[in-house]
Amino acid sequence: MPVIFVKGSFLGGFDDVNHLSATGELQNQYLNDLTQWDRCEKLMRKSGFRTEPSFWYPSTVNAHVIRAGASLTFICSITSIVTILWFDWGAYLAYFIFLDFLLRVLFGPRFSPFARVGKIFVAFREPKDKHGRPLQFAAMCGLLMSGLASVCFLLHTRVSNYVGVAFLGGITVAAGMASFLDFAWVVLYSSGP
Repeated sequence: MPVIFVKGSFLGGFDDVNHLSATGELQNQYLNDLTQWDRCEKLMRKSGFRTEPSFWYPSTVNAHVIRAGASLTFICSITSIVTILWFDWGAYLAYFIFLDFLLRVLFGPRFSPFARVGKIFVAFREPKDKHGRPLQFAAMCGLLMSGLASVCFLLHTRVSNYVGVAFLGGITVAAGMASFLDFAWVVLYSSGP
C-alpha cells in the first residue's frame, strides 16, 4: 500500500516507487513526459534557484501551516457571519478573507497573512509535506466564494447580506474541515491523462 499508478502504468507500492526513484528508473522511464509545470519545477531545482519566482505555487507545502491558516480562516469567517448582520465591520473581515485567498492563489502560502500567522503557531512542530496543487485549487474555490460574498456585502442590502453570509458559510464549512479534520475537497491528484 498504496497502489501507485503513473500515467496508467502500475508501479507497485511505496517501497517499489522509492526503489525506482533511487535507481533513477522512475525519472527516466516514467516521468520523462511531464507537464509544463513539472518541467519548470524540475528545471528550477536542477538550476539551484534559491527563491521561487512570483506567481508560483509550490508543489509541496507544510500541512501544519495549511491547517493553522484554515483555522484562522474558519475563525474570521464565523466572526464575519455573526457580525455582518448587525455591524458594518463584519464585511471588512470578508474583504480580508478575499484578499488572503487572492494572495494564496497568486503566490502560495508565503504571502498569505493567515499562513504567515499560522506558521508562527506551528513553528515548534516538525514540517509535514502535503501536495500543493490541490490546495491551490481549494484556494481558488475560496477566492471565488469569498469574492462573491464580498460583492454581496458591497451591495449592502438586507437580501445581499444574507446571500453573502451563505457564501461565507461555505467557506466556513470547507475551512473547518481542512482545519479540524485535515480534509481537503480535492483528495486525488493526477497529472497524467
